[in-house]
This record gives sequence, structure tokens and C-alpha cells, in this order.
Amino acid sequence: MKIIIQILKENRVSTSVLLLLAIMPLIVSSTIGTLALVNESQVNNYHWGYWLGFALMTAFTMAFALTPTTFVAILSGYLIAWQAVFTVVPAYCLALVIGYFLAKWLDHGRFFQSLMKIKEAEEVIARLEAEQLKIIVLARLSPVLPFAVTSFVLSMAGARLRTFLLGGMMGMLPRTLLAIWVGIQTKEFFSSYKQEEEYLYFQVLTVVLIVISVWGLISVFGKALKKSPTRHHNIE
Repeated sequence: MKIIIQILKENRVSTSVLLLLAIMPLIVSSTIGTLALVNESQVNNYHWGYWLGFALMTAFTMAFALTPTTFVAILSGYLIAWQAVFTVVPAYCLALVIGYFLAKWLDHGRFFQSLMKIKEAEEVIARLEAEQLKIIVLARLSPVLPFAVTSFVLSMAGARLRTFLLGGMMGMLPRTLLAIWVGIQTKEFFSSYKQEEEYLYFQVLTVVLIVISVWGLISVFGKALKKSPTRHHNIE
């Protein structure tokens, strides 16, 4: 506990940003969702130029924690069905890049340096270096971990950009396709029984993704905490 308090004190700005990133999506997404549904008939007539603009806008809103990624995927699936894959996935890629460099710019490496001052943390980081890709994939796989917060933490922790992007897309793709599918079903199904049945599938798949993510992260970090380090060097 003392170590955690010490890290938080040394990283007040980063901690404040993380709290903001966790709260803002709830406010902004509810507003956008309401406006989109109220004006659904007009939105359905938008041509592809509007949707490309929407993708660009959501890349920034996701990176700055204004809209949750799952919300963007569900709303896009609801409005433009499977064509949403061609707007949401590129928007995610751009949001990953923005989030990565935003965290670097705000933190300036202070978080990673404060961790390296603690011997125990330095040893764990050295052991986790070989597991970077696995950690990022598992962190992105869970629908309950906030996108912007995860980007911020992984970037501050020293994740390599190539690994950050590859792991991010590998982990985000399954949950993105699932969310788009849910948006499509929400619009298509009229029978309450059938709708409940389909949402049961969604709930089961969501739980499966969360379990895989949590179990995988616990397994990776558990091994890192138990094994003795063979070498010490930065994750860069």
C-alpha cells in the first residue's frame, strides 16, 4: 500500500488524467447516443463522406476518453450494420496512436522512472518484458477495461509502439466485432423473445472475454512475481 501511495504522489498529473479518462465517456456517450437515436431517420440518409468524418471524430473521442469504444462499435453497427467494420477498425487504429503519444507527451516518462526507483517493481518489469504482447492483447480483450485508460497506462509503462499497436488490434478485434453484431441485432430483431435470446449470447460471450482477459493477466503477472529475474533492463 505504501508503494502505491508513493507512486500516486509522484505522478499526481497522470493520476488525475486517469480519473478523468474513466469518468468522461459516460457523460459524452449518453449525449451522442441520444442525439443519434432521436435523429435516426436523418442519420440513415448520410452518405459515406459523413461516416468517414464520423470515424475520424470518434478516433479522437475514443483516444481522449470522450466515448467508450464498445459504445462506438454498437452505435455504428446499429446505424450502418457490418459496414461499420470499415469505419470503426481504422478509427481504433488511429485512436491507439493518439492515445500512445498523448500519454508520452503528458507523462514525459515520469511514471516509468518512478517505478524503476522501486527495486521490487524494477524486477517485475524486467520479467514482464518478454510478455509485452500477451499483456497488451489480454488487456484489450476485456470489454470492461476503459480504452483510453489502458492506452495511457500501457504507454506510461514503456510499451513499444509496434507491440502496442499489434497487441491492441489483436485484442480489440474480437470485442469490436461482437459489439457491432449487437448493434445490428438491436435494430433487426422485433420479437422480444428472440431479442432476449440474442442478448443472452452477447452476455455469455462478454463474460467469456472478461474471464479470458482476467485469467490471462493474473497468470502472466503471477508468474512475473514468482520467478527470479535473470536480467534488468527497460521496456523500451
